[in-house]
Amino acid sequence: MALLRLLGLAAPGDSILYTPAATVVMLIYENLPLMIFVLFSGMLRVEDSLLAAAGSLGAGRWRRMSHVVFPMAAPSLVSGLVMVFVPMGGAFVESQVLGGPNGLLLGNVIADQMTRADDPSFGSALSILLLLGTLALIGFVALVGPTWRRIAAARERRDVRLA
Repeated sequence: MALLRLLGLAAPGDSILYTPAATVVMLIYENLPLMIFVLFSGMLRVEDSLLAAAGSLGAGRWRRMSHVVFPMAAPSLVSGLVMVFVPMGGAFVESQVLGGPNGLLLGNVIADQMTRADDPSFGSALSILLLLGTLALIGFVALVGPTWRRIAAARERRDVRLA
């Protein structure tokens, strides 16, 4: 907060606590290391010889990143997104503690229906909707993944012909 005050972005009495921004910051803080770890392990699989070959063909740093590293690390990006989405879909403690009484995520509503509102049927229906949404996301990724690979392969063939 001191840094925000120093930059003039916050008044002396301002607090991020009990706001939706606090919940978002905490969810990012919790899940970013997992995403970075998955991406890092996916990018480690890119062979140095491919990067050297792209460099010897005249590709700069950004072109190597966008045409070699990102297409080869795309599966790890997709798996990282799924691995981060699933726990974030059911998160409820973060918004309950940091968001205050107005901080609601789907996990909060499900937990409230099961415990406080004494309506387990509605909570179960919301849980099924969360499950179906997660399955729809994973199904979408499974259907679109081969299309992305074909597009990347066509781009590589086109780049080879242009070189």
